[in-house]
Amino acid sequence: MEMMDIDIETIGKINVQCNNITNIKWLEKTDTHSFWYEMSMYRDSSDTIPFFELSEFALKLLVLPWSNVEVERVFSQMNIIKQKPAIRWVQNCWILYLQLNLA
Repeated sequence: MEMMDIDIETIGKINVQCNNITNIKWLEKTDTHSFWYEMSMYRDSSDTIPFFELSEFALKLLVLPWSNVEVERVFSQMNIIKQKPAIRWVQNCWILYLQLNLA
């Protein structure tokens, strides 16, 4: 949560709100953005927004431009590390195999 600059008190509120999320019958269940928007607009009988911190956190996560880039970078690095040496190793094995069997 350090990257999003969220304090420990807000994290506690988000945790409590996550536990209470199933107590409400939500109308929007098929579209992610609509669901979180509905949650951000929901008001209880005392006219407060009981899921404010949770919905704000989720909506911030949904619009982060770098959220997917980090994961893609890791997979790309794994690809470089695992595939190129493996391909080179297989090619070297085939060359050795051909040299031994055709000689």
